[in-house]
Amino acid sequence: MKTSSKIGTLLLVIAFLMALMLMAVTPAFADDADEKVEIEANPVATEWIPDQKVSLTNQNDYFPSIASIGGDLWVAYEHYNTTTGYYDIHVTKSTDGGITWTLMRAKSYSGYSLRQPSIAIDVYRNWIYVAYERVYSSTDYDIWLDRYNGTGWYTELVDNSGATNDQNPTIVCEYDQYGSNDVYIVWERRVSSTDIDLVFANSSTYGDSWSQSNLYLTTNLAHQPSMAYAQGYIYVAFRIGNSTDGSIYLRRSINGGETWGTYSVESYSADCSEPSVASYRRCRRQWRR
Repeated sequence: MKTSSKIGTLLLVIAFLMALMLMAVTPAFADDADEKVEIEANPVATEWIPDQKVSLTNQNDYFPSIASIGGDLWVAYEHYNTTTGYYDIHVTKSTDGGITWTLMRAKSYSGYSLRQPSIAIDVYRNWIYVAYERVYSSTDYDIWLDRYNGTGWYTELVDNSGATNDQNPTIVCEYDQYGSNDVYIVWERRVSSTDIDLVFANSSTYGDSWSQSNLYLTTNLAHQPSMAYAQGYIYVAFRIGNSTDGSIYLRRSINGGETWGTYSVESYSADCSEPSVASYRRCRRQWRR
């Protein structure tokens, strides 16, 4: 009798699990007089896909930056043009989870290199933003922005501070449903070999115009910025230090970059470098040491 009871219970559990599996893969529809709502759930992938080549050439490609929207993947990266001897910015897109890629943008500037791209997406407008540095000389770098609105690409100047090295930008977009969907960029301003500042800029005009402020001014070497946004909070992680000894700092703004909170620090006896920050409701930080 006990054995029959156990078998019956096991069969009920199996039937319940099969019903859940069926619900997970079967589309559900809800009809009304004026509208139709369709919900479809797909099984969650349990493995990493094999390595896929994102760049579309066999030449030297560097410093990829990735963003996603609606299942599409976008990657921006440096491409060394062996014909011209300069670096270009390439942007590729995948609509099948990274299996195949299409070249969406091959940006060059005659006689100069374009480097260090960072990509972000405005999820409410479906616009693609790529920030990068344009190298005029060894002492003059400017920050530029390419913007894709679904039909064409447009280029905007973000910063032209003169004979200083403005480089290594990182870009994020707001994604609040009722927010202004501002665009934010942070970059390094290399004033001298012993003075590297961090500059913050925001645009409430989708990249047409920019306002700047100094996120970190010091005679220390503040560099390698990484930025994230969530629920009205902007987080910027960065490194302060020389080539052999550095610590990781974090600053936070709750008012669109107008003011910044006290930074926290992760300091170890070993050198820390290349921080990367991401946020979802709360802040998360990662770095290498």
